[in-house]
Amino acid sequence: MYAGIDPVSKRRHYLTEVVPAGPRAERQARTVRDRLVREVEERGSPRTAATVNQLLDRYLDKFDGTPRTLELYGSYVRKHIGPLIGEVKVAADSLATSGDQPQRRGMDRGRPQDPPTAARGVGS
Repeated sequence: MYAGIDPVSKRRHYLTEVVPAGPRAERQARTVRDRLVREVEERGSPRTAATVNQLLDRYLDKFDGTPRTLELYGSYVRKHIGPLIGEVKVAADSLATSGDQPQRRGMDRGRPQDPPTAARGVGS
């Protein structure tokens, strides 16, 4: 199903899904088609007016890392991300819902945490 022009590559974008053959294939194909149509409609009219630049600015305003890391991230946004996709609107369902800050896995204030140690039994 045609989903419009990709804002980054400027190429045509298609959504596809294969429905296996079988006695329920026609019904499954209709269900898949309806879902893909809804996806295309939602992407065409995002439920938020936020752009990538606006969301990155919000993230950087709340960033709690070191000043040097903040400066580095800001330069990435200004030099690379912003010029390429900064004005692209972001759909509401693609935003993190678990809070304003993305969770850091294995990181504590920008520094790696010690790996968990296995509990040793007696005599090990």
